[in-house]
Amino acid sequence: MVFLLSISCVQNLSAAEIYQCEKDGRMQYSQTPCSHDQKAIGKKVTQDSTDSESEKQHRINQLAEDKKEAARLERERHKTEDKRDKENSRQAAKTEKQKSQCDKAHLQVKWAEEDARNASPKSEAKARQKLKRTKEKADLACKH
Repeated sequence: MVFLLSISCVQNLSAAEIYQCEKDGRMQYSQTPCSHDQKAIGKKVTQDSTDSESEKQHRINQLAEDKKEAARLERERHKTEDKRDKENSRQAAKTEKQKSQCDKAHLQVKWAEEDARNASPKSEAKARQKLKRTKEKADLACKH
């Protein structure tokens, strides 16, 4: 859309000033000066009916190059966003796996406590040792 607007400005034979501005990483062309939230890029271009064909063609070529650059930047932005999304997904999966392991470890501690309470006097020491080790494993699994 910006490209078509720019081409129509270039083809207009009446006198016009074109301002090249950047906002949020996107190139914009306007007949009015850049606003306070836009960054002015380059100088304003004055165009009138005395422009030669080669000057007009040069402007058209420049606009085509600007369009290619904008498309390249857009592809680069999408690539960066995709990479960030994949990393976020990996991190979420890792967090979910860690939470699952922690929940499993707490369940094993609960079972070890029950076993220790219900142990006969003969196997009580062994059950308490198992409970201690299970708690240590749970502490490692739940470390964030």
